[in-house]
Amino acid sequence: MSYEFYKIVHLIGIFLLLFTTGGLVIGIHNKGDKNFPAYKKLAAGQGISLLLLLIAGFGLMARLNLSPLPLWVILKLVIWLLFAFSLTLLKKNPKNLLPTIGLISFLALSAILLAILKPF
Repeated sequence: MSYEFYKIVHLIGIFLLLFTTGGLVIGIHNKGDKNFPAYKKLAAGQGISLLLLLIAGFGLMARLNLSPLPLWVILKLVIWLLFAFSLTLLKKNPKNLLPTIGLISFLALSAILLAILKPF
């Protein structure tokens, strides 16, 4: 598959991840816990988006011939893991949404900067 295909799938994964995470934050904020009607659908959407990001990200790395992995790619994999963990943070600490929102925003900004600047 082409570089452009993987890039489009990666962007779809990013938008879906941020959309579903935002929906989870709003739902948990309004209800006070994870027991709101769309929780399972949003959590599934977050999982699908993480899978899309992982597959498309590795596809992009293959198209760019990134072997061995540069530091910025390793940092993006760590950010991916932290995004996967963010759902657990939202479920376990529904009262502390502001720090979780800050963490999610920081992770998204860091991933964007690493992808664009490729500093390492």
